[in-house]
Amino acid sequence: MCLVLGASLSYLCAPASAAEENEILQELFEISIEQLINISIASKTEQTIQEAPAIVFVVTRQEIQKRGWRTLLQVLDQVPGFMIRKQEAGAYSLVVRGMRAVAGALIMIDGVALNDPLDGNFAFYDFPVGAIEKIEIIRGPGSALYGGNAMLSVINIITQLPDTQEITQAQVTLGQHDYQGGAITISKQLSNLALKGWFEGYDSDSESIAIKSDAVDDLISRGEALDTFGAIGGANTKRRTQSQFYTAGYHLAMTEGWAKGLSVQGLHIIKHKWPRLSRLLAIPSDNNLELRHDLNKFAVHYDQKLNHALSIAAKAFYTYLYNRSSGQLTRPYERNDDEDFDGISERWPNGKQEIRSYEFEIYGLELSNLWQFSQELSITSGMVAQKYQLGDTKNYANVTSAINGSPLSINLGQVVNLQVLDPKNNKPTFWIAQDVSRELLAGYLQTLWQASEDISVVAGIRYDSFDDFGHSTSPRIAMTWQWSDRIHLKAMYGEAFNPPSFISLYDQTVTDQNESRQFGNPNLKGAEIRTSEFLLGYQFDAHWTITGSAFYARTKDEVIFDTDTNQFKNEGKRSTRGIEIEIKGVWQDYDLWSHYTYHQPKEGSGTGAPLYPEHQFNLGISAKVTDAFSVASNYTYRSKMKREPMDNREPISDNHRVQLSGHYQLSQSLKLSLSIDNLFDSERFSPVDITQAQALPHDIPLEGRQAVLSVTARF
Repeated sequence: MCLVLGASLSYLCAPASAAEENEILQELFEISIEQLINISIASKTEQTIQEAPAIVFVVTRQEIQKRGWRTLLQVLDQVPGFMIRKQEAGAYSLVVRGMRAVAGALIMIDGVALNDPLDGNFAFYDFPVGAIEKIEIIRGPGSALYGGNAMLSVINIITQLPDTQEITQAQVTLGQHDYQGGAITISKQLSNLALKGWFEGYDSDSESIAIKSDAVDDLISRGEALDTFGAIGGANTKRRTQSQFYTAGYHLAMTEGWAKGLSVQGLHIIKHKWPRLSRLLAIPSDNNLELRHDLNKFAVHYDQKLNHALSIAAKAFYTYLYNRSSGQLTRPYERNDDEDFDGISERWPNGKQEIRSYEFEIYGLELSNLWQFSQELSITSGMVAQKYQLGDTKNYANVTSAINGSPLSINLGQVVNLQVLDPKNNKPTFWIAQDVSRELLAGYLQTLWQASEDISVVAGIRYDSFDDFGHSTSPRIAMTWQWSDRIHLKAMYGEAFNPPSFISLYDQTVTDQNESRQFGNPNLKGAEIRTSEFLLGYQFDAHWTITGSAFYARTKDEVIFDTDTNQFKNEGKRSTRGIEIEIKGVWQDYDLWSHYTYHQPKEGSGTGAPLYPEHQFNLGISAKVTDAFSVASNYTYRSKMKREPMDNREPISDNHRVQLSGHYQLSQSLKLSLSIDNLFDSERFSPVDITQAQALPHDIPLEGRQAVLSVTARF
């Protein structure tokens, strides 16, 4: 539709004959979506998906709106080879091709990485999608261009850019479970300055979910903990999770004059979560365990084409991350006053409580250029400098880590500052080393050689040097071959790495099993992965395309926690292989999409366990029923998941999920939309690995059906 509209506008500006118009339209409709959408994530230069030297998946704003998705989590959970896992404290993590990518997927917003350096995870999977223009995704390694955390995938979330069209758009959303949301977008053109600003937020409770018995229930049933501190919720008590997410952003871009190519971007996020599903899933129904994540990001971009052969780009950015968890981790219970006779009571009349917070400041600068030596040869190169500074770490609690094998309470369960009081040594107790930092210097080089009219070869390498753990070199090579008008092939090999997280390097948790306070290991090195991929694409006709890809990946030196030595170490390794098949098509007023994945992950345990369905299937369809009314539906199937070796619990059952959305254009400026997630209220669970099973013997339940209605007005 956009192409037809654009072609129509060009006819108004430059009238042509009816025959010429028909010829142009026929050419447009014979071009597949793989050839139309331009992306830059694969090589940092504009290319079509078909030309890109990587396995790329793109989601556009139009697709997001059509399918009724509201959060980034819902979008990523539908990407071939991806699965979102809910974690024990209400957070989420991404699984890519069967390998849980807590720190192995690089996630950027407008080209700036937002992984938390503490553990490498991404805290904003529930980011609302109203301001997103496009999401570009590489399934596979990306360290040759992007450095650390790009072992399994690279995801770039591109927010809406300024344009010359002046609009104001507002949206109000209401739904089940007290869902309330709103958004506003303003676009202005002021002389040579284009401005776009937006705000979006929501407040929602989850569905009430019944939790089966957990570790504390088991303690009570065995008489090892006394249920004596007032009315509390036991097994199967229904609990909720409340979420608040507010984000605002702005883009300013110079469109003419000497400063053309200069832009300024800002992004601000405040996220609150009150997870009634706590670390032990064992808390009173009125508990206020809170997680908070704040983000402030500022970036200045400058892109300029100096002549026909040379283009330059510069980016400077500052990112501030703040994280805080506070509240009651368990319901009240007690054992004896001094069970282990160390002079300190094991009593928690108010339950175990903790307040822990930290912040990161990240500064970055990147300079790059593109040399087009000839039509056959181009070179992209760049240099990167970054600094990560950890600070303002705080830890208040009424319980400290295990000494003599048991957690101990402090001052009869009163919350104290553990950085002032150490109950055993009368010294300050830090959960992590104070005021530590990381500096990074990196350089990359990539060549694109058009070997023939049909074959292109990309070769690249990046060198990263860190001042706290060492260096890493990441090469890659890829070949794309347009075998015929209908068939294209890609073959790729790449190596990628993941730097040790701050917590694995600097954790200083106190126990008598590790008196040196060195849970963290300063001698860690980066984890590595080697990935081979092959893709075959076939265009049946102007309306249907199918792509199939096969891959094999193997890691080494992954950071794991050794429970025998109570220290992090480089001994983890995993492998995965599989195939991914995608089909897209347009038939009259119908859009259809489908994908099937078969993944066979091996090795790994705990957070790296291969808890992933071997088979996933997705089928979606959207239809324009009338000029004003359209509908879309999406069905997802995931097969059962096997447990880890030595885990005797039943496998995680297979599950089905149906999403439905409808849109009605009331007028040119007013639209009504309804989206329903998990239409048939299917029972689904997020798997709990064997290392957490002692506290959480049952898997974490996921939300059921939720319907949301929104009204969008454009002025």
